[in-house]
Amino acid sequence: MITLTIIAATFTVAGALLLGVAGIAHLSHLGRLRAVLNRQRLFPAWSTKVVAVGLTVTELGVAGLVVTTMVVGVPSIVVAALAQAALFAALAVYAGLLRWLAPGVACGCTSGDEPASFAVVASNAAIAVASAGSAVLLNQDNNGVNAATRAMIFAAAFAVAVVLPILRNGARPLQEAR
Repeated sequence: MITLTIIAATFTVAGALLLGVAGIAHLSHLGRLRAVLNRQRLFPAWSTKVVAVGLTVTELGVAGLVVTTMVVGVPSIVVAALAQAALFAALAVYAGLLRWLAPGVACGCTSGDEPASFAVVASNAAIAVASAGSAVLLNQDNNGVNAATRAMIFAAAFAVAVVLPILRNGARPLQEAR
């Protein structure tokens, strides 16, 4: 059971690192994110500024919450992991809708102008499932994850967070927003 907990926690932390990268990229290029949201046409044009700011704040907040609670090892990691699961589930649904309703339009991820792909939908869904699983498993583990295990989780999560965007982009590293 501890191995499954470590695997789920690794993907949870990797998801948090990806959220942090996306949040920083969106914060750096908030106007670009708003323009992408306008091109997607899934939100009314008048609301895209609020959506862009809200998404950015949510990404950074959830990422910070997951990483902080995992480092400290407090029981609120369950709440943080569930919040992340909900966010990634929403992102998976959004990317799926985008693929269906506006194929070929940029997804708004940190990968430049690439359209939403099945890999984006699947990876968001996988991180949502892993985060929810991590919340359940960490809740059952009364002792929590010890410091050495957390260090290993962060090392593995960093590796996953580096590899996942490369897989999403068809073996191309993250691109700078144009």
